[in-house]
Amino acid sequence: MAEHPARKPACRRSCAYALAHQHLAFTLVLLAAAALFPWRGLAQDYESSEYDLKAAILFNLVKFVEWPPTSYPDARAPTVVCTLGKEPFGPALDRFASGNSASGRRFVVRRLRDEEDSHGCHLVYISSSERKLLPEILKSLEGSHVLTVGETEQFAVHGGMVQLTMENKQVHFTINLGVASREELRIRSGLLALSKIIGSAGIAPTESGLAR
Repeated sequence: MAEHPARKPACRRSCAYALAHQHLAFTLVLLAAAALFPWRGLAQDYESSEYDLKAAILFNLVKFVEWPPTSYPDARAPTVVCTLGKEPFGPALDRFASGNSASGRRFVVRRLRDEEDSHGCHLVYISSSERKLLPEILKSLEGSHVLTVGETEQFAVHGGMVQLTMENKQVHFTINLGVASREELRIRSGLLALSKIIGSAGIAPTESGLAR
């Protein structure tokens, strides 16, 4: 009796997609950085540095956020990634920005002298060097539709939108969803599902940090 060719598992494609989705860029283990972030040259150039990894995170955050249409003057305008305070990234931000894009928009990096210089920024990383001025800075950015990112302790509790915390070579996210919603920023479920949610706008956080 002729043997029938082995049948491919029915879920092969869907299972592969689900597995890829689960590891979507936000497992963020240093040793897996090359697989998680499809940016050019990441594996060779940014294997071991914490802030090289965090530079990659800033640019990947853009993929999971939708700004209101008025945030861009036209369809070809770049996404502007800004930093405020003592610069921890060195040349990594410029290297990631060069030649890369998201949603068809190239990246531009700006280093701000103060928050009043933030006009045109889409994302502002607020350095821990500015912790004493954090409430004032966040207040001044209200209504500007800017995604605020920082590592200062209690950054999200004090009104920042995305707080990064490094533990055991992994980056964890705390998102103040209420502030993001107030600024008309839509954060996609792929990031919310792997983050601790506070200040939620109609989305209840669970103990594991998953948004329902």
